[in-house]
Amino acid sequence: MGYIDIFPTLKAITQGKTTNDNEFDSINVLENMRGNGKNVERKWFAYLDQNVEKRERFAVNYNNWKLVLERDAQDRVSRCGALNMLFYFDSLNIESNDVKEENPKLLKELLQAVETFSDTKSDHQISRYNVGKSGFTAP
Repeated sequence: MGYIDIFPTLKAITQGKTTNDNEFDSINVLENMRGNGKNVERKWFAYLDQNVEKRERFAVNYNNWKLVLERDAQDRVSRCGALNMLFYFDSLNIESNDVKEENPKLLKELLQAVETFSDTKSDHQISRYNVGKSGFTAP
């Protein structure tokens, strides 16, 4: 479970009703928090690309694993290449040891999952964070 599960869980706690028919990519984890549920195997993603460096940052969480990937965004002119790290969460839940070398099959699977996720991005994205900053004066 992760931060993306907050809304459906709060909705369940408050017995909230919504009229939105769109599916969430998050789940209600209330029973897990009460100790009655079982963990659901799924991959969930975090993505950031609104930065001056023009670097895409992804994280994919899968059970006790987390892949962190940073790579050049499409609009970056000078290329830096990609950086990826794979972490296994033990009882301490810290990201301290990159274990990608010991887990090449899982690394490949999660990198492919990032590509599949990345393919869902719209071609019509908002402008970068600093676009329009030059010459702007607040009213």
